[in-house]
Amino acid sequence: MFRSRAAAGGSFTQRTGDPRRAEDNVAARDDLFTLRLREETARLGLPSLTVDGTLTEDGLTERVAGVFGV
Repeated sequence: MFRSRAAAGGSFTQRTGDPRRAEDNVAARDDLFTLRLREETARLGLPSLTVDGTLTEDGLTERVAGVFGV
């Protein structure tokens, strides 16, 4: 689940009348998009990787290389 979204120069949500609600709405939208993407890749039998910040850059590079067989 998305908790926040970093943006250079500050998030547009901070310029709204209710920044916390705006951030929650963006996170909810991102969650729905991620779920849809996960379902579609599974339905099509395509490989997918979850990038959630738990892997190092090298670890993620290895996972991507493994998916593409390089």
